[in-house]
Amino acid sequence: MKKFILLLAVATLCFTNASAQDEAPKNEVGIYYGFGSLSNVVSIFGEAFTFSTGSQTGFWGPVGVEYYRHLTPLVAVGGMANVAGCKWDKTFGTDDELKTLYISIMPSVKLNWLRKNSFGLYSSASAGVMISTIKATDDLKAADSEVKNETATDFVFHVTALGAEFGKKFRAFGEIGFGERGVLCLGCRYRF
Repeated sequence: MKKFILLLAVATLCFTNASAQDEAPKNEVGIYYGFGSLSNVVSIFGEAFTFSTGSQTGFWGPVGVEYYRHLTPLVAVGGMANVAGCKWDKTFGTDDELKTLYISIMPSVKLNWLRKNSFGLYSSASAGVMISTIKATDDLKAADSEVKNETATDFVFHVTALGAEFGKKFRAFGEIGFGERGVLCLGCRYRF
């Protein structure tokens, strides 16, 4: 019973809005670009084994959008969606013969360690689903009967160890973390 009362007290504190925060924006939307994402690592190591005689000729993303709703000054919930891709050339020629597209959708929780009018520090955690599609050119399919177009669905996550944001209604941000947003993620948000 003591544990239940303690849990109820903590939940009440977490979900009670401070009167000073009633004037603070409750919603935020943002866009971002990440560097060193999980999909990039998967494309380098996973496809390198199956496509071992080629080289990765390009990787982009993840490029994404996010939304958060602040329940309390400390806790915000929301989600994000992003897309990333890479190209491979099996014969070291000039044409990209294999293209992979990664689409991720993840619900998120954000903890605002410091939330001031023009500066904030936070951490976040996200988990969801990634849909990856691999498409090969007709020339590659003709040359190798094992190669075919594929679609897969996988679990994906992201943990932001530390994020910092600057600005009032429009905020620039940078994050250090691990997962599908990348080791380094940069972007901007609008608070309303």
